[in-house]
Amino acid sequence: MEHPAFMNSFNKVLHTFLNRDDGDECATRFLKFVGLFVASYGEEVTEDGSSHPVVESVFSEILSVCY
Repeated sequence: MEHPAFMNSFNKVLHTFLNRDDGDECATRFLKFVGLFVASYGEEVTEDGSSHPVVESVFSEILSVCY
């Protein structure tokens, strides 16, 4: 699976779990997984010095739900 297709699917699932109730234990576990997954790319940068595309995509999705 290519990166854009993966991130599209990943962000759809992320969006679903971000919109669940606060007490949903499955959502909490999934979001902890996402945090660890994204943090594993935290120190990687692209050739121009920007954040890894996974980090940028996930934060963009999170901010779209919050605002």
